[in-house]
Amino acid sequence: MKPSMKMTAAATASLALGISVAACSSGSGNASQANDTTKGKSVTAKFAILQNSNTPTANSALAFAKAVSADTGGSVQVKVYPNSVLGSADAQLEGTEANTIQFYSTPTLDSVVPSVDAIELPYLFPNANVASKVLNGSALQGPLWSNFPAKGLRVLGVWEVGFSDFLTTGKKVTAPTDLKSLRIRVFNPKLATEEYKLVGADAINLSSNEVVTALSTHTIDGADDPPSTMVGANWYSQAKYLAVTDTSYVSSPIVVSEKFWQSLSSSQQKGVQKAVQSTIASNLAAAGQANTSGVAKMKSAGITVTTPDKSAWQSTFAPVTQQFQQEFPAVVKALQSATKADS
Repeated sequence: MKPSMKMTAAATASLALGISVAACSSGSGNASQANDTTKGKSVTAKFAILQNSNTPTANSALAFAKAVSADTGGSVQVKVYPNSVLGSADAQLEGTEANTIQFYSTPTLDSVVPSVDAIELPYLFPNANVASKVLNGSALQGPLWSNFPAKGLRVLGVWEVGFSDFLTTGKKVTAPTDLKSLRIRVFNPKLATEEYKLVGADAINLSSNEVVTALSTHTIDGADDPPSTMVGANWYSQAKYLAVTDTSYVSSPIVVSEKFWQSLSSSQQKGVQKAVQSTIASNLAAAGQANTSGVAKMKSAGITVTTPDKSAWQSTFAPVTQQFQQEFPAVVKALQSATKADS
């Protein structure tokens, strides 16, 4: 179902030329030029994630932590806190902005920079390899990622979650019109609300740990997310149908507190960035495998899996892309141009 997740060494190297350059060059020029003797003390940093342990994101965070220690000569140690143990999504984001948490990875950053929603536009990327190359390349630095340091965050790279599909409890979904009147839990309220308006459905914003109860009590009729999330959080235990529509691509940018970043020496910054880049290819492969195995697991559990023709979905949701083109023209243009170049 999913495209190949293999990446060549050249492709991996090209990723490092994008956000890695930006991370060391954007932000405060004076801070980056400060004498290293005033910075760079040995530190222990917290890395917060929402996902459960043994998910691609959690495993990538652990790999990152190990690489950071090696690439900074042990002067930066990272401890990973999975499964929302450091608080809700909002609390973890606020903590990273305030530097009580140093690293965080999340699909939802639009409260910081609203235009980041554009990376989840429907049917933007043809496959996961292209998505990873674009999101980790240089094209988005000017129009998108460079806006984060002024907000207290810095994007170091982007991990992948996968393409979103529809899991439903009582109605098989094969066409956009089948969503009419359904209440669907979504991961991106703004984007999904605009999409679902077009088909008469309701986008419901719930945290991941509320979904199983909401499905079992029929508070919602389904959920919109990648299969790996549906299986990892056990949502599928309360559902009957899965429609593999691959509507939007869900990614998880890796952010660091700008305050923390500026406290590091230049050599520590380079070590941290090197550690991020070392995880990109393996995370991409793991995310693809998790989604493929997730679909297989749901099918073996009795979930009816359909693969609808995507042309109707693309045309139905096209007005959302047009709306975002007007609202965030620079970001959408950069995304579309880079995607075309990398496809």
